[in-house]
Amino acid sequence: MKQVDLSISGSQITETAPKTIRKRYLFEYDFIRTLLTWTIVLTHVLTTAEENDITRPPVLRFVFDHANGGLGQVAVSVFFLLSGVVIHKNHKKKENVWTFYRDRMIKLLLPIVICSLPLIAIDYLLRPEWFAQYIGYIRNTVWFNFLGFDLYLLVFVKIFPYHVAGEWFTSVILTMYALYPLLKKWNASIRKQALVTVAVLFLYLANVKYPVFTGGDGMFSFTRGLLFFWCGMLYEEYEEFFKDKRIWIAASLDFLVLYAMYPIRLFRSTKLTNTALSFCAFVALAGIGRKCRFLQDDPLVKRVIEGSCRNSYMVYLSHHFILVNLMIRALDPEAGTLRFYLVILMASLLIYLYSAWMNKVVKEVVHAIRWMSREKLCHKETHREA
Repeated sequence: MKQVDLSISGSQITETAPKTIRKRYLFEYDFIRTLLTWTIVLTHVLTTAEENDITRPPVLRFVFDHANGGLGQVAVSVFFLLSGVVIHKNHKKKENVWTFYRDRMIKLLLPIVICSLPLIAIDYLLRPEWFAQYIGYIRNTVWFNFLGFDLYLLVFVKIFPYHVAGEWFTSVILTMYALYPLLKKWNASIRKQALVTVAVLFLYLANVKYPVFTGGDGMFSFTRGLLFFWCGMLYEEYEEFFKDKRIWIAASLDFLVLYAMYPIRLFRSTKLTNTALSFCAFVALAGIGRKCRFLQDDPLVKRVIEGSCRNSYMVYLSHHFILVNLMIRALDPEAGTLRFYLVILMASLLIYLYSAWMNKVVKEVVHAIRWMSREKLCHKETHREA
């Protein structure tokens, strides 16, 4: 049976994959991905408003202030976990490692370059004086963003590269994909799983307590991505256990309790509360997604979820630039609630349309690259026969 390819950029089903596969297990992952994508966008709406003294509506302010932006951090952690689940589901069988790396790098890095170029042009038009002043910095660092090394340039050189696309965890995603073939070997037995789990958890907790591999505190680090990505792989291995109704209902209740107490330090750290929240959130959302499969029969809901998943990586790459530049020009401290919501609605629509457009461009570029590769191969074969 053909595998389903569901990476950080969204859901894709191979041409020969039976439609029943999607109904059997993919809807809950699409459901989770959609919620996470727009949760991160909403979080950056609120942080952008706070950073620019823009009045936030009371309801959104309650959500943001209560957990100090914690839901956005939970969404990031759950994204790592979801990536581990679906990568392992689709690639745990033996395959060519270099083919895996090639496909992952194309899916991860090519969209960054294509998404960035129009945004860089817009950024230049909006602030040409800044570009003229910092052209050396831009020219020397933007390549690190294109290659997904943003976080590591910051960690080891203390310079954050110029970028208009993506966030700090692009580097973490890249690292997890690079480590996956090795992690897959370590996932071969219960004993190895237990040893790796202890090692990964220790590394994560140590980096939270004594930040080393990080651009800020220990949460902004590949150790966080490694913990959740590995746990996603384990979730996929023991998925039947987590499908138990009692398990996901308990996880849902635990999430509500932990979210209510989020400002309270758990073992002297809000980061550990966030970690527990993230695990509970994934198990709970997967269970809720399975119960909500009937929603895929509604054409509008199905279109929203599939569109959000298909364009989720591009939304991730482009949303922050679009939000910041639109909000600081359309909103001010005196802006009312209605105006705030209208601007955010317009920004969300603009983000989605730009992401859909960029996705089409990426597909065309990939198609052209493959066509040229086939033509080159045919030319070599013809030359050899001659």
